[in-house]
Amino acid sequence: MDLMFDSFPVFEANQVLTSGHLNDVFDYLDQQTRLTRSNLIGIGIVCGLEIKLDTSAGTAIRLSKGCGVTSEGYLVIEPEDVSLVSSRVYTLPADVDYQPFKDAGTQAQYSLWELFPAGEPNTTALDAAANFLDDKVVLLFLELKTQGLRNCSPNNCDDKGSEVTATVRPLLIGIA
Repeated sequence: MDLMFDSFPVFEANQVLTSGHLNDVFDYLDQQTRLTRSNLIGIGIVCGLEIKLDTSAGTAIRLSKGCGVTSEGYLVIEPEDVSLVSSRVYTLPADVDYQPFKDAGTQAQYSLWELFPAGEPNTTALDAAANFLDDKVVLLFLELKTQGLRNCSPNNCDDKGSEVTATVRPLLIGIA
């Protein structure tokens, strides 16, 4: 992660604060927290997050509860053990440009599959195709999506800002 903010705002008495001022403070503090995690504490699995293949009753990938730190310094937490039994093709959201998931020459996204527990509609069981898992590894991807909170009605069109939703996505990717 590169240092993006090398300055921060200082507020004065009776100063009018704008959303820009507040966002600058948040961005600076968020970056400092993530830099501390990724550069001083380290990235990777802190505890748990063990992956085991279970073929005793069908094929399942067992992911244990635990936590880790992403390469960008975000915390990833899996609060409980989960059994992942199916998958479907995963495509990066249009507003996410995550280069490690793209071929450096062509910029085409590598093949990715999101993993799901039992009961998720429109998925394929992991044991549906022979040798499907043979050349793949599991990774946890923290997907951040920004959604505008503007709620325009005939009586009120106030801008309520935006909200960022963080979703941990267990994915399969080819070893190569």
